[in-house]
Amino acid sequence: MEAQNSLGNIVKNLFYAPSNSFESLLKNGRAWFPLLILVLVNAIFYIVYFQSVDFTWSMQHAVEAQAGSSMSPAQKEQALKMYESMGVSAMMGLSIGSSVLFIPIMLALFSVYYLIVSNIRNDNLSYGKCFVITSWSALIGALSIIIGTLRVLFASTDQIPQTVRQGMNLNDLFFGVEASSDWFNFLNNLDPTLIWAAVIASIAYKTFTKASTTAAFFIGFLPNILIYGIWALIIVA
Repeated sequence: MEAQNSLGNIVKNLFYAPSNSFESLLKNGRAWFPLLILVLVNAIFYIVYFQSVDFTWSMQHAVEAQAGSSMSPAQKEQALKMYESMGVSAMMGLSIGSSVLFIPIMLALFSVYYLIVSNIRNDNLSYGKCFVITSWSALIGALSIIIGTLRVLFASTDQIPQTVRQGMNLNDLFFGVEASSDWFNFLNNLDPTLIWAAVIASIAYKTFTKASTTAAFFIGFLPNILIYGIWALIIVA
């Protein structure tokens, strides 16, 4: 039984038999592990990225992606000068530091969502169990970041956009819209691992609460449907 509940088996089963993983995690959550891995793979990506990239080009691309058509050329130039004045090391440190803060905050917020749903449905999940659902399902996203890191390492050019961090994003895979497009950030944040993570979260919720499959999958997919649905509506409007 201890072998089945080992960390290695839990991670392996997450990909092949998620319900088995969460049966084990129901007894011992170990939420620290996926959180640590997510922070680590993000840190490695940014170290590799900023050691490999044409920094000036990268900052120009980042300004264009952030601003789109909403900033004047003068404003974009001012933003670029600010980034360049920080230098590579500072930008790398800022990016890593942002990940260290952002990842736990986002996991905590999504955990609150599951806690609220659980209370509404009387499923009796504790916040700790909600955090286990959120953190372990989010671990799937590490695959995309690892692929992004490999894309940087094996790139034939040093003009690499920072959006490559999502190594499987739909913009790179299918659409190829320019940084000036309103859809650029939207498509660069859409990634097949989002669907996979939602499936894992749904299975986790079902395993922890014995909810019906339909209810569990609705709960697991609802955040992404709302986030990306509202984002798309804002772009269209």
